[in-house]
Amino acid sequence: MPEPVKNLLLLLVSVTVALLIADGLFRLYERSARVGDSAISEAAVDLAALNYNDSAIERAGEPDQYRVLSLGDSFAYTITKYPYSYHGIAAALLDDRLADRSVRVVNLGQPSISFYQYIEAYRFWGALIDHDAVVFNIYLGNDILDVAYAHVPERVKVQDAFERFHYSLQTGQIIPARLPRKFPLRMFDYLYAWYHIWRGDIRAGDDAGTGPYNYSMLNLAEERYYAVLHKQLDTFDPAKLSALAQGYEAVGAFAAFVSEVRRSGTPVAVMLSPSELQVTPGLQQALAVRFDLDPGRYDYELPAWLVQEIFDRVDSRIPVLHLFDAFRCATDAGADLYYGTDTHWTAEGNRLAGEVLARFVGPIWFGLEDEAGTDLGCATAGPPPQETADRRQAIANLWERLQPR
Repeated sequence: MPEPVKNLLLLLVSVTVALLIADGLFRLYERSARVGDSAISEAAVDLAALNYNDSAIERAGEPDQYRVLSLGDSFAYTITKYPYSYHGIAAALLDDRLADRSVRVVNLGQPSISFYQYIEAYRFWGALIDHDAVVFNIYLGNDILDVAYAHVPERVKVQDAFERFHYSLQTGQIIPARLPRKFPLRMFDYLYAWYHIWRGDIRAGDDAGTGPYNYSMLNLAEERYYAVLHKQLDTFDPAKLSALAQGYEAVGAFAAFVSEVRRSGTPVAVMLSPSELQVTPGLQQALAVRFDLDPGRYDYELPAWLVQEIFDRVDSRIPVLHLFDAFRCATDAGADLYYGTDTHWTAEGNRLAGEVLARFVGPIWFGLEDEAGTDLGCATAGPPPQETADRRQAIANLWERLQPR
């Protein structure tokens, strides 16, 4: 064999062996640095390490602390840091009124989940973290749609809930072990990612990470923003109820689970969080014009009424908090409650939700009296939507499907 050919082959073999060794080292690094492996110990849980929007917490409760677990989707996760999220706001307000203990609301919200995942998440975390009560946040914009249209799986391993996020939602730092897999050799995934980081292509949304906001914020392009809202309209369209039946079946299963929790002796509350579309008439009109829609075909309080009716039929003792009136009142007063085209609550929106939540659970969990003589402005829970003939017919059409087979 000619010497040049021999040298070339030797070079190719050397390069191949070097690449395989380097790739093996990258894979060993990932295994040793896998997110969350050491975040749950016998004594504590480091929620931040798991990418939750919270900090470390002792698993055992404290005698002078009333601990509340909060579960839901991205509206429970929130785009604000803990002191500015509704969890921190509600805890601070309750602290001010309780002389003998502090309140800690633990944020266990996970983006892109729905009712079945809420059940699994509570079963997991409720067994790991001592707690005194639990609040579930239902986002009326897409929780029902996500189940009906199979946008979320019925079951998901709780520890893997943030697997698709390749950066920390709290700090914005890249998590190498979670970079997407594109190439046969893992090292090329890293090189590809670092190249795009250098170019500035991989980053959190504009304005994320500043002031009260974390890195889960992401303003959508205008076309995408309106497309998301357009899809949410199905939730408020009575003609779409048959298509959404599986979503409401999930509501029924979830209500039955919450009832089990309540009957076990754990105080519960269920929060119904409105979408921007529900509480902003100007946005409703803009959407109607953009997509040539008949605005009269939509009932923006229909899902809240149906959810309340389902909960009442399953267990009328489950407290359900309606935020619609508070958010509509504040929106009409000029408050900026939803962040740009992100669709989630601003710090101001979180503050309003936290104030309403604290005033809602104060009497039922702590026996606190109403704040008589205090001007609460918009920050009060509203009543459930009123019954109408069309809504009665809607629940009649759904209820048979909700019964156990």
